[in-house]
Amino acid sequence: MEIKVICGTNHFLIEETLKTIKENSLSEVLRIDGASITKDDLSVSLSSFSMFEEKKIQIIDSFLIRLIDEEKSGNWDNLFTIIIPPESPNSVLFVEKFNDENELNSFLRKKVISDLNCEIEIVNTPSGRGGSREVTDWIRSREEDLGLILNNNQRMYMTYESNKDYSLLDNELKKLATFSNGEQISDNDFDKLVSFSRNYKIFDLLDMFFANRIDEISKILTNLFSNGIQSNEIVGLLNSEIHKVLQIKYLINEKKSIDEISKITGIRSKYYFNKLFSTAKKIDLSRLINAQNALLKFDIKSKTESFQNELELELLLISRL
Repeated sequence: MEIKVICGTNHFLIEETLKTIKENSLSEVLRIDGASITKDDLSVSLSSFSMFEEKKIQIIDSFLIRLIDEEKSGNWDNLFTIIIPPESPNSVLFVEKFNDENELNSFLRKKVISDLNCEIEIVNTPSGRGGSREVTDWIRSREEDLGLILNNNQRMYMTYESNKDYSLLDNELKKLATFSNGEQISDNDFDKLVSFSRNYKIFDLLDMFFANRIDEISKILTNLFSNGIQSNEIVGLLNSEIHKVLQIKYLINEKKSIDEISKITGIRSKYYFNKLFSTAKKIDLSRLINAQNALLKFDIKSKTESFQNELELELLLISRL
């Protein structure tokens, strides 16, 4: 039996990959929820043959993560030598979706995955930032993936206003693709739909602050100040985001699941939630609390004393709290 793993952080492209397999395959294609299937049902499904085609392709979602979590129970011992018949003409595709690359990399290092000894296709949105030409080329590639048509001015706007952040770009490109339905996007519609708001710039500022990227902190602050955003407003937005990150951090420490955390926080935007969740996982609790306290003190000082707010805010953010 042919076994393959398709995994990654780009959920949209994973689904597009599966859609292409279904549309182009001459085999019978079935999809199974691996998070709830029993061992007996899985065994029957994998050992059965198609009544209509020469072979059967079974797409099994979220099973390998479950297998890793339940490995110590012994319920799935010898899975790949007993349950999965090696001589079967069928194929099985294990599909796993992740919210960030740290989770994905941890998954790929598990013994269960290495024991599979099969092809692994990783489908990711690039992380971090790229150079201008690199990002513009990536936008063109995503246009093809999404069936989207942008003009050069629109591409350039997205490259620079997004601060060349792949995750933010991917979010906006998907929104444009959904709206355009394969048609050319007019500049008027583009301006209404694309929203690289100051909140996203605050995300960037927070990222650079926690990464101790002094030059980037200065650039983002200069951009915000030049657009008329006052230091006390920036502090208020930063405090608001750190408060949300802290809430998520406490819930992570309480061993709440991602779905539970999303419901408790009430954050509806998937992009927004993933951004905050990623920060909460990476940053120590003590540093988050120290940063929040420092910003609260600055906020009080800005409302009760007279000083060079912009300069002192920059000094605060580059002080490696």
